[in-house]
Amino acid sequence: MAQHGAGRSIGARAWRVLGARGDVLFEHPLITLEGNERLGLENHQGVAEYTPSRLVVLTRLGPVRVCGKGLKLVALSKQYVIVQGTLHSVSFGPGEAQ
Repeated sequence: MAQHGAGRSIGARAWRVLGARGDVLFEHPLITLEGNERLGLENHQGVAEYTPSRLVVLTRLGPVRVCGKGLKLVALSKQYVIVQGTLHSVSFGPGEAQ
C-alpha cells in the first residue's frame, strides 16, 4: 500500500540518483539574475502585477516580487518571464517587498 506523498519521495530519489534539476522535476521556479539589470524566471503561473517599478509573478511556491526602476518585460511566454531595468530587490512568498 502506497503512503501519502510517496510520489514526491520517489521523485526526490530520482533527482538524487539521476542528477536531474529539482526545478524541472517539481516545477519549482528557477530565477536567474544577471547583475542588477536582468532577471529571468522559469516555471511561472502568470503575471499578477506589472509597472515600471514593480513586477509580481505567480509561481507554485507563491508570488515572486521584483522591485526596481525602469522595469521592462522583454519576454513573456508560458514557460518564462524576462525583465530588464535597474533591479533593487527580489522577494518571495506572501509578504510585501521592501
